[in-house]
Amino acid sequence: MRRLVATQADEAQPAWSPDGTQIAFTSARDHGGRLRNIGGLSALSAFVQGQGGDIFVVPAAGGAAAKLVDRGAYPGWSPDGRTIVFQSDRGGRWDIWTVPSQGGEPRRLTDDADVDYHPAWSPDGRWIAYASTGLKVVPSDGSSPPRP
Repeated sequence: MRRLVATQADEAQPAWSPDGTQIAFTSARDHGGRLRNIGGLSALSAFVQGQGGDIFVVPAAGGAAAKLVDRGAYPGWSPDGRTIVFQSDRGGRWDIWTVPSQGGEPRRLTDDADVDYHPAWSPDGRWIAYASTGLKVVPSDGSSPPRP
């Protein structure tokens, strides 16, 4: 067993890169150290921790963790390793976003009043499934609106 990061903060939701060399994760290190429940999910809120965290990437063999994006949770790597999907309240509501895995400007994929959370890529990288008011999918390139 190897400790990859050495903080006392909540660090959760690890996601391996497709090539196995990196791990993306959510950390509350810059937000008082504790992740909180996401409001608006009623009975599910206890199972969806993520508010008050940022997404970091660390080498799987150990090393310095680098912040990839502010205000994000539940990172997931695209099959080609170039993009990370995540949930965020950065726009005032919980929506699904993507960001290049090497860093860059996040792009919003969903923009609705629902709480959108727990995104996951399709094996071919063309779709992102996520929980909301039911299970929904959205094209990973944002070319059309989400659908049930």
